[in-house]
Amino acid sequence: GTGKTEIAHRVARYLADTHPYLYSGSELTTATADWSTFDTVGGYMPTENSSDTDSDADLAFTPGIVLNRLKDAQTDVQVNEPLIIDELNRADIDKGFGQLFTLLSGHSVQLPFTRNDQEIQLLTTDHLDGLPDEHQYVVPASWRLFATMNTYDKTSLYEMSYAFMRRFAFIRVPAPELPAGNDDIDLQDLEDELNQYVAGWDDLDPSKEELRAVGLVWKNTNQAVAERAIGPAIVKDILGYV
Repeated sequence: GTGKTEIAHRVARYLADTHPYLYSGSELTTATADWSTFDTVGGYMPTENSSDTDSDADLAFTPGIVLNRLKDAQTDVQVNEPLIIDELNRADIDKGFGQLFTLLSGHSVQLPFTRNDQEIQLLTTDHLDGLPDEHQYVVPASWRLFATMNTYDKTSLYEMSYAFMRRFAFIRVPAPELPAGNDDIDLQDLEDELNQYVAGWDDLDPSKEELRAVGLVWKNTNQAVAERAIGPAIVKDILGYV
């Protein structure tokens, strides 16, 4: 509850708003344990002309969530949408990313699928000659993939290999440092910090007593065990419940 997803979402939205000539929007999704390359890259699916009882149904390549950020699936027009993957380590990385390992290292890659009898290609701009064809997906140099993970859960979730981790820059988003003492000045500082959060939260108007009580719970919780602290999102939930 430290605001990781909110930060990533605001950064992606800022990129799209301030650089409309580069970015055509952004997308937020949540990783799950069921993810495979079918979800991220794509795979064969029956076409609209196929029926449920047709044993010879036509199959066509359907792009996954990553490829859909690079090309509009309806118009085949090139797009550039930063992607945010929330709770990344809830997915089995090897199963869920597959060929994207190579792509994230800056290299082009061919997929084991075809479109119009041509292998699907994921190309960096360095490997593109002219305009992309129907079977080609181009990754602009400005495209970005954001992901969030909660290190508290890492022992119960999937682990990430160094081969995957080195393709990312890691930014720690810690819980706020709260006043350590219990004198009037420290307690006032704690209340002032909480008031700054409350001012940004909709539909919350706690009393001074409620704010002080919840603030003390937050402070004592975060200072009970080293490196085990909760963020303001949980405090927001507590105030909302109260």
